[in-house]
Amino acid sequence: MNTEISTTLSGRGPAVVAVNADKLRDLHDTYTLYRQALVEPGDPVRVLTMTGDVLAAVRRIVTDPARGVRR
Repeated sequence: MNTEISTTLSGRGPAVVAVNADKLRDLHDTYTLYRQALVEPGDPVRVLTMTGDVLAAVRRIVTDPARGVRR
């Protein structure tokens, strides 16, 4: 299932982008855990690994061939 989000693409002004809702939810959940890890005392290696997890979730959305853009 796709959902639409409004974004700015490369400084070209606002656009509505269709993204996979499951991938967007995964990014939200991953980022929420990452933000919690940043404010808690803990293992810096874990936080660094979580940074990679967030970037991977973003990459899955950006490189999704089903993603559509309309202005």
